[in-house]
Amino acid sequence: MITLNLNPEVESNLRMIARQARTSADELVCRIVNEYVEKQTHTECSDTVIPPITKSLIGVIKSSTFKESDYQNYLWNKYL
Repeated sequence: MITLNLNPEVESNLRMIARQARTSADELVCRIVNEYVEKQTHTECSDTVIPPITKSLIGVIKSSTFKESDYQNYLWNKYL
């Protein structure tokens, strides 16, 4: 358990935002902190610099209907 001491104005704003999001202030803070820590952990683990062209391609195939077997068939037909 972690205890946070917030400025009263910040706490009031946090509670208002939580109400608008239909969640508790505690849950909202937990989500924010979790996302921040995950992002920081991921960033620190990545010591290699990814070139801009590669960054632009990250995630492109996720939404694709492309299957590995399709690519294997393509290579099979191309080289045999």
